[in-house]
Amino acid sequence: MGDQNTQQIGENPVNQPVPIPEKPRINYLMIGLVVLICFVIFGVGGYYLGKQNQNKTPDNGNILPTPIVTSPPKATVSPTNIPTTQPTTVKSVSQSITLNVAAIGGGIKIDGYDFTFTFNKEPSDSVTILKRDENEYKNYQGFPQGALDKGLIIKHGDIELEISPTFEGVGTAIINRLNTVIINNNKLTDSSIFRLKEKEVMGSQNSQGGSDYTTQYSENPEVCKAFNPDNGPTVPACISSGLQVFLRGDHALWIHCSAEDDRAIWCDNIVKNLSVSASKYTN
Repeated sequence: MGDQNTQQIGENPVNQPVPIPEKPRINYLMIGLVVLICFVIFGVGGYYLGKQNQNKTPDNGNILPTPIVTSPPKATVSPTNIPTTQPTTVKSVSQSITLNVAAIGGGIKIDGYDFTFTFNKEPSDSVTILKRDENEYKNYQGFPQGALDKGLIIKHGDIELEISPTFEGVGTAIINRLNTVIINNNKLTDSSIFRLKEKEVMGSQNSQGGSDYTTQYSENPEVCKAFNPDNGPTVPACISSGLQVFLRGDHALWIHCSAEDDRAIWCDNIVKNLSVSASKYTN
């Protein structure tokens, strides 16, 4: 018995497991936190030191001055000094011309009239007085002495406006309604003045071109029925008493512009401001 116990005691160290001491664990989280804190400290310190160096006054003995190149200040222009292109305006001037006119065509007896024309024109416009040819009056007995004026021409560049007293006219039918320009001049007449293309009225073969002015154009069937052909269609338009502008009273004018369409606007402006007075005179 005693020997067995001894053997058990002696074998105990061999059969029992020997405890192995644990290796210390590495705490990576703590290491990471320490490294991060170091970065923050060094970063803040570096930023602070950099700001301090910027705020220090540089040593003038060690740093050469850097030349500063400045550009001259831009000149400011006042809006009132800016050159602007203004439209050229030409002031018109009023002119009055009196013509001694014989009423040829007004009947057997020929009367003489003083026609005074007042109109606005530009200073560079020219005015020419038209005279009658001797063949126009030599066979008339009792022709008014000195009544040799026929009309006048106002010229603007290459555009001419002819104005002549007229004492007769013939009506005509118009087969198509015309494109007209309407002008009003209460000093001249109470009626509307129509500007017509002459070739549309008289035909291209019988026309010298340009535009004519008349107060006698109408599209009224009652006015134009006198020109309807026998058993024919009703004419759409007519000129009742010729291409004339009838003035207040018994006088009339033949007014012709050498231009058409927009180029005839200058002629329109003359007609709009034209005033005419007529009085009979004796030899």
